[in-house]
Amino acid sequence: MKACVLTDWKKLEIKDLPMPVLDEDQVLVEVLYGGICGSDITVLNHRHLTATVPRILCHEILGRVKEIKTSKPVPYQVGDKVCVFPLVSCKTCGPCLTGHTSACSHLQIMGVHIDGGFTEYCKADVDSIIPVPAGLPDEIAVLTEPLSVGFHSNMRAETKPGDNVLVTGGGPIGILTAVVAKYFGAKNVLLTEVNEERLKLASEMGIMTANPLKEDVLDIVKKLTGGVGMDVVLEASGAQASYELAVPACKECGTIVAVGIPSEPRAFRTNMFILKEIRMLGTRCCPKDEFARTVHMVKDIYEKKLFPLEKMISAEYDLDHCEEGLELQQSGKNNGKILIRVKGEGIE
Repeated sequence: MKACVLTDWKKLEIKDLPMPVLDEDQVLVEVLYGGICGSDITVLNHRHLTATVPRILCHEILGRVKEIKTSKPVPYQVGDKVCVFPLVSCKTCGPCLTGHTSACSHLQIMGVHIDGGFTEYCKADVDSIIPVPAGLPDEIAVLTEPLSVGFHSNMRAETKPGDNVLVTGGGPIGILTAVVAKYFGAKNVLLTEVNEERLKLASEMGIMTANPLKEDVLDIVKKLTGGVGMDVVLEASGAQASYELAVPACKECGTIVAVGIPSEPRAFRTNMFILKEIRMLGTRCCPKDEFARTVHMVKDIYEKKLFPLEKMISAEYDLDHCEEGLELQQSGKNNGKILIRVKGEGIE
């Protein structure tokens, strides 16, 4: 089978590899699409603390079931389209035993610690295979994993109908996190970003936007909330300026969730944070039950035409040109999601 392999740090090769050999309770998946994520670039450049090489990158995987090796009953069959839940938790550590499997002390991630989806075939545990509802286009279904990050972030924040939500950072995760906040019923969702093309994309998705270099975001927050402040702030940029904005923009006893991973430690308004009794939380990936719920959310969004998710797709490359897609992601010139088409049907 053909695969794009990270043979050493910063070195990618298209290689012909043996087909994966299934262990008991595993599934062979014929990959249709893989999505490129910023974390793929982190691994590529040896900036991930625990990644290993050689490695097949990609944790955003849409495929078709090719073979099932299990005696367990499963809710899918050979030929079904599926999303692959990319996390493997140990099930025995403290976080796992308390239901926080996405914060597993020994978490393994496809494309980071085990081989991922930039290949014709990959394997996964039977419990990691989530059926895709009929009628959902490939290019929409493959957005499940990045949308699941937004889903989990809003679950951590306990975003609810009527809330006022600020999202700082308009990369793909920031925009999709804002989409989920609106889907959860937030009254006002404001996204801040300095890149005008990203602001345009967010606006096309139906999100209210502001450029903090040109507008007074705190004044906008004041007008939106009657001076109270945002119920929820979802920080998706990792930028120092966003951390400085988060606490003043948040209401007393509100919630700040750190979604984006900063490149270095960030400072924030600690005294105001204490006096406002703000709750600050971290978020990492997404547990499997929420991932499965995200699949159904994607179906609901698509069927009801709630958000034009197809606008999030900015570029598509075939597997032979996977490195070009990764180079575009690394350039910073891309504002949406880049897809690697392996055996998918193509974007119409």
